[in-house]
Amino acid sequence: MAKFCLFLFFLAQLIVCTSARAQHNVQPDSLGLPGDNLNLYAVLKIFQESPTLEGFEKKLNAEESRINNLDLDGDGKIDYIRVVDHVVGNVHDIVLQIPISQTESQDVAVIQVEKNAENRVHVQIIGDEELYGKNYIIEPNYDPASEKAEGVTPNPGYEGTTSDATLSLDGKPISISNTTPFEVAGWPIIQYVYMPDYTPWFSPWYYSNYPPWWRPWRPYFWHNYWGYQYNNYSFYYGHYRRWDQYRNERGRNYYYGSLRSSSTVVLDRKREGGFQRTYSRPDTRMNGITRYNKLNRGGLTTPTEGKPTRPGFSRSGATRPGGYKPSVTGPAGSRPTGQGGSRPGITTPGVGKSRKESPTSGKPRTTRPPEGKRGSEKEGRRR
Repeated sequence: MAKFCLFLFFLAQLIVCTSARAQHNVQPDSLGLPGDNLNLYAVLKIFQESPTLEGFEKKLNAEESRINNLDLDGDGKIDYIRVVDHVVGNVHDIVLQIPISQTESQDVAVIQVEKNAENRVHVQIIGDEELYGKNYIIEPNYDPASEKAEGVTPNPGYEGTTSDATLSLDGKPISISNTTPFEVAGWPIIQYVYMPDYTPWFSPWYYSNYPPWWRPWRPYFWHNYWGYQYNNYSFYYGHYRRWDQYRNERGRNYYYGSLRSSSTVVLDRKREGGFQRTYSRPDTRMNGITRYNKLNRGGLTTPTEGKPTRPGFSRSGATRPGGYKPSVTGPAGSRPTGQGGSRPGITTPGVGKSRKESPTSGKPRTTRPPEGKRGSEKEGRRR
């Protein structure tokens, strides 16, 4: 009798656990950090879809993509994200970086790509710890059977790695789409960077010199940005996941020890609370949802109750994020040559490293328009 009761107890526990997992509800929320304004799920999606790193950089910065909402220097205008690929053997450290001034740059994230001899490819996008906190890692939903075959221990905190788990967003089920390292090897951009004649991409654009097609716009409040992104979260969570393990620990250590660039301007703004005002307008969430449905014709998707807010960051009287005018400090650095051809000059401090590029003639040079020169159509934009 005692054994039978014990059996019933364990059976009840199993049913409860299975039910809880089957009803696992995910809800995107803010980190309370500058990285909230660049959704790395969205970045990984366009990375997967892009045929080249040049095309990836262009789509990342295109206003119509509505992905880049970063204003790290606090001038009230979106920052341009440049892409630089550092290649060591079969590992690519594809760095997303914002020039903050003539002397400083801030890394936003690094996409680490590694291919082994069996043509397995692992991809992770790692948010910079100053912008996203430590160990903020997004990767594709790798198939559990494939993970087990490679000896990888599944992350127990991620419900979507098991076949009987169902994720939902506001009560609506999310279809999990798993992939394998062999399928990732077939992504167009992966095939591109592993071509025998591939020349590592080093963005030719730098501080105050940007592509002629690019014009910065005013950043949106975070809730507006979240509202626009909300309609895609079912896709994001269905194809990508948070992870707590680095696929290439040595590569990660090499990046942080030798390649990473950080800016004192960004650190000072963060310490002084300069990024917090972006959370002060939760009423703008529906503006983002409406904008998405206007630009992407389809049914209106509206989040249910339990909407994420940042009450601790509310500031009365704030009209727009930005407005902080930092002073530029820090020593000038230099960039390395040998990145696949000559590049326009840029001075960027790394972490105890000195690098230098040789200038390239014939590149179009455009500058950010000064305040007040953007035209009346931008002034009327609602956030």
